[in-house]
Amino acid sequence: MPIAPTNTRSYTYKVTVPPAALAVPLADVKLWLKITGTSSDSLLTLMIESAIDYAEEATGRWFITRTAETYRDLFPSYFNHEGYYRDLPAIEIRRSPLQTVDSITYLDDSVETTVTAADYYNTLESDFSHIVATESGSGFPSLDEARMQNITVTFKAGYGDASSDVPAWARTAIASHVMAMWANRGDCVCGDGGGEFLPAQARSTYRQHKIINF
Repeated sequence: MPIAPTNTRSYTYKVTVPPAALAVPLADVKLWLKITGTSSDSLLTLMIESAIDYAEEATGRWFITRTAETYRDLFPSYFNHEGYYRDLPAIEIRRSPLQTVDSITYLDDSVETTVTAADYYNTLESDFSHIVATESGSGFPSLDEARMQNITVTFKAGYGDASSDVPAWARTAIASHVMAMWANRGDCVCGDGGGEFLPAQARSTYRQHKIINF
């Protein structure tokens, strides 16, 4: 089966370890809404999760850290690449902000092999970061076997493990979105992110912090 060039493929990103917390805690939302009971906790949590999903999709950013995998058919080269970093072919991680690259594995004659950490490094950028082969190391291996999703990159991305790590602009915008959904809860379809109730200020904030080309 022919393998599509890497710069024409849309890559899969699969979360393997989900966030350990909400970007905006339920207790904070209840305080802002002056709700003291627990009867509405399930609905409020659903609204918070929907607003967070909307914000992350709108900005291209993950707020609370999670572990994920992304897959490639081939390693980048000068003739087969998805992006350059300082004129070197690179794997672009389109989930931000990148924290660490935990491993890069691939199948070589059906045997799983791990790329030595000394043979690559990753950048830490405010938008999309890159994995680049080191010039002093062996670089990325050449693969003779044509196999889709042959390479697995395991990484962590997000601002941190707690809501306090999330930028204030994101927490404020998410909170205002939740409060708007709550005010219109009789008409809210939270499964679609409640986008029809997104306040203008939150929409403007997301546009301001949206990663270009996302």
